[in-house]
Amino acid sequence: MKPSNLRLCAGRVVLVDFEAARLAEPAWELANAALTLQLTAEGEDVLLAAYAEPTERATLAARFHALRLRGPGAREPSRP
Repeated sequence: MKPSNLRLCAGRVVLVDFEAARLAEPAWELANAALTLQLTAEGEDVLLAAYAEPTERATLAARFHALRLRGPGAREPSRP
């Protein structure tokens, strides 16, 4: 992640990842950001809460944690 990946929009910080945007996998992007920023478990919860609506959060969190466990240097998920 580089400073150029962060944008301020309507008072919120938005993560824009131009290199991996083609994947269209929010959980991958969020997991990668959490790893890069070395977020704590509490920080990860804040990130997920800020990103997803409550009705979508459980599904996103499951994918996020599965991808998060892969750690730094993991390959991007393949597209079907």
